[in-house]
Amino acid sequence: KQIAKQNGWLKTKIATWAKNIGPEGTVKEMRKEPTAQFKLAKKLVYNQVKKQLGLDQCDFFLYGAAPLDPQIRHYFLSLNFFLINTYGMSESTGPQNFSNKDVFDYKDLASLREVGSNIPGT
Repeated sequence: KQIAKQNGWLKTKIATWAKNIGPEGTVKEMRKEPTAQFKLAKKLVYNQVKKQLGLDQCDFFLYGAAPLDPQIRHYFLSLNFFLINTYGMSESTGPQNFSNKDVFDYKDLASLREVGSNIPGT
């Protein structure tokens, strides 16, 4: 919030626009269907955010071990971070489930909460 206060009105408008198209655009990008508008937002905003956070080389964002509030996951989608929910136990030798980007629906509360399908062979 401190950084946002230092930005002028134009940067704030651009960031708000990018965050508004982020969830849908992120899902379309994962499905290899990004729009021109999303590509512009990625260049102007999302890539800069990732670089500032030191995450510009990160390809996958995994989380697990505890539930994540759907609002938090939606917020990260607004910044072009698709958080992959994982499930596994040491008793089952590691990961067992992953969120599936092909059936993910950012508008569906259940989809935001789900841990995905079993990994083949588990």
